[in-house]
Amino acid sequence: VYVRDNRLADAAKLMETARKKWPENTAVLTTLADVYALQKDTAKTGEVLAYTSSIAGDDVAMHQEIKALYEKAEMTAEAAEEQIIIETLAAQQATEQTGADITGDISADETSTGSEGGN
Repeated sequence: VYVRDNRLADAAKLMETARKKWPENTAVLTTLADVYALQKDTAKTGEVLAYTSSIAGDDVAMHQEIKALYEKAEMTAEAAEEQIIIETLAAQQATEQTGADITGDISADETSTGSEGGN
């Protein structure tokens, strides 16, 4: 409501209160960063998004949202750094999925080879 009514200072105050209550709630953090971006406060936007990125772990969707907020705030260097994180996580997840599939195939081959040799 505050953002819609362009009461950004009130929105920031409300979201800072929410942040104190739920310091690792990414929905609260990204909303707060969005308000700061609307206020064109790149220092506060950057601080909130850097922290959010640090707790986002391997959540690619969250890192994509963080990147979009950096872009909204016209923080292109930070958006580029977030893109690197996204690409790294995507590559790791692809490797993990491929590794799991290969392991499953090897186990199946060993089982079938073992039973063929025993017959």
